Amino acid sequence: MGWNSWNYFATRIDEQTVIGIADAMVESGMKDAGYQYVTIDDNWQLGRVDKNRQMTVNGRDASGVLLANTQKFPNGIKAVADYVHSKGLKFGLYTSPGLRTCTGCNGSQGYEETDLKTFADWGVDFIKLDWCGCREDKEEVLARWRAAMDKIERPIVLSVNVGYEYPLIRKHANMWRTTGDIMNVWSYPPDTAHRFFSICDVIEAQAGLESYQEPGFWNDPDMLQVGNGQLSEDENRAHFSMWAMLGAPLIAGNDLRNMTDAVRDILTNREVIAIDQDPLGYPGRIIAEPDDGLQIWFKRLQQPTSGAIALLNHNKKPVRIELKFSDLGLFGPVFIRDLWKHKDMGQFEKSFSTEVPGHGVVLLKLFTYERFDPMVNFPAIPDEGSVFEVESGHQIMKLFTIGNSYKGFTGSGYALGHAVPYDARFTWLFPVAKSGRYRVGIRYSLGNAEPISAAIRINETDRRAVTFSPTGGWDKWETLFFEVNLERRVNHLCFYGGDNELNVIALDHLRVIPCK
Repeated sequence: MGWNSWNYFATRIDEQTVIGIADAMVESGMKDAGYQYVTIDDNWQLGRVDKNRQMTVNGRDASGVLLANTQKFPNGIKAVADYVHSKGLKFGLYTSPGLRTCTGCNGSQGYEETDLKTFADWGVDFIKLDWCGCREDKEEVLARWRAAMDKIERPIVLSVNVGYEYPLIRKHANMWRTTGDIMNVWSYPPDTAHRFFSICDVIEAQAGLESYQEPGFWNDPDMLQVGNGQLSEDENRAHFSMWAMLGAPLIAGNDLRNMTDAVRDILTNREVIAIDQDPLGYPGRIIAEPDDGLQIWFKRLQQPTSGAIALLNHNKKPVRIELKFSDLGLFGPVFIRDLWKHKDMGQFEKSFSTEVPGHGVVLLKLFTYERFDPMVNFPAIPDEGSVFEVESGHQIMKLFTIGNSYKGFTGSGYALGHAVPYDARFTWLFPVAKSGRYRVGIRYSLGNAEPISAAIRINETDRRAVTFSPTGGWDKWETLFFEVNLERRVNHLCFYGGDNELNVIALDHLRVIPCK
């Protein structure tokens, strides 16, 4: 638990701001609620590296030690770390394993041991390692960092943002990002192309990643946007609740010096924080979806006869959601407490029903005389296969939009990539009841004359190059088939475009067929 500068301040971070944040963390009650780390993100460094990877401003002294930008940090990073420590808090710092950081400052490539020794000397307790600017092999880089960290005596938490290869990453890091950057947006309209993730996108992307998390090793759905800009109080509360249900790191990203009482009360709700910090470390998962945009999440807690439930409403309008105790494997009475109302709701026999605000959540703690045994019912894939439409609601889009002007698509629309100078991505999230070999087919339309090469990622370990051939017009559709291994879980299949025209393709649906 802690705070990071990026979501609110981005590159506008300096010494006095960090000192003010440390003061506010203590004075607001956040420290007493469990927040520890104050982390400076990118742009504290002096050195600059251009996009051609050439140093334009030297950022190291004659011994190779990193230098801070003295216009922003006139007393140096160690002085800031010392102040943070004087408040009973811990100090975090950002770097990249590459030559340059995301904002063009110099990274740590080739200086791993030097920089880690420097960070330890400065009193760094937490390192955010961001893959921007790194072109080396991930396994080699992470192993090099872990070996260098093992040589220093100071305990440092390693947080990485290096991609989706979680089985590899968790060998070397304590926590790892599971999505791209989160924005202070609840959700994007389907006809709006966007590069970054909404809160709903991030929540959706966590499905299927439960097995990677355990105490000491944490899925990181990114820093909190609670209190930033346009989010309503219901959205802030739902955002914080879902991170707690995921057992995610709670890294605040707002201006703690100027937050409202309502935002402070959300960030310091100790009953919700207790759900997040439960020693079992179990990430919550969806156990039921009563209707479109409505989800019931369950999180197992260390006490086997208690559990947490989130009734989540992605939609705009309030709606009543019923929790059936049989979905939790419970048949006796259940005692329920509302963690936002701080109110005991009473004892219930078979179900509990309540109204959930639009873009909101009702967060509950359940007590019973039985052990929870939730049924996660993944539908079986029939011999003829199952079809997962792009507009089904279980997908994540980056620089794709939902359209319906071309002819011949199935369902109610298709996903269309756009010619922009970034890689477009479309991810299907689909459940499979039985692990095994499957034949999957992407139905697509490509009206341009040239084929496009793309990458397909299946879950966290299988990435392959594929070629989509022209279909002879945008109203004509073909299916590209290939075989993959799928798991009993919510599986992820992601299409990666290249940039510009390599992104321009229409995706209709995914067909999944068991191999015989």
